[in-house]
Amino acid sequence: STTVRERDYDNDSGIQLNKIATIPAIPATTATIEKEKQSVQSIAKDVSMAEAISYVNKNSIMVGDTKGNFNPEATLTRAQVAQILTNKNKLEPTSDKIAFKDVNQGAWFYKAVKRTVNNELFTGTSANTFEPNKDITLGEFAKVLDNQYNIVKATSNIQPQLQSQVKNKATWNSKEVMALEKLGILQPLKLTDAKKPVTRGQVAVMITKLDRQYRK
Repeated sequence: STTVRERDYDNDSGIQLNKIATIPAIPATTATIEKEKQSVQSIAKDVSMAEAISYVNKNSIMVGDTKGNFNPEATLTRAQVAQILTNKNKLEPTSDKIAFKDVNQGAWFYKAVKRTVNNELFTGTSANTFEPNKDITLGEFAKVLDNQYNIVKATSNIQPQLQSQVKNKATWNSKEVMALEKLGILQPLKLTDAKKPVTRGQVAVMITKLDRQYRK
């Protein structure tokens, strides 16, 4: 396959998925929301940071730098997340073009951005910008996870109830963040962290939790 180099990620060989993973719908009623949420969380939070780093590294989803350091506290740019998605899904080259003026063909992330956007796993920040060097926030990454795992659909029957429980709705994609909370993926992060950048370690944990519970 074609090698896609990135500052921290050496290759595009990743875990082979026959299709984008889909989470089965989770039934719920207003009376059982809290009980279900606690039940799901008790399963999901069993993934430690060390386990997650080992999982994403073993499957070539995320790897360390040239010195062998994973740097779990470091933030991730949108370009780096595009590379992670490319690694994870082992995305093949596409002939479709992208119209982002800030993504040049000579950039290390060009192929990863092109593949993830054309596979509808990622979107730009506008019709003609991607902002590859911008740190990705929890809210933005939650949207990426929804594109990958359909987490909102899995919790669609309780979204109105979850929405009513959220006091701070100042995030454009709160439904995705709330879905992560419902599924027990968000912890130890909080709904109010939606506008904050996520770290490499946090991303590794969320991917590992979702893969372990819902990947077929």
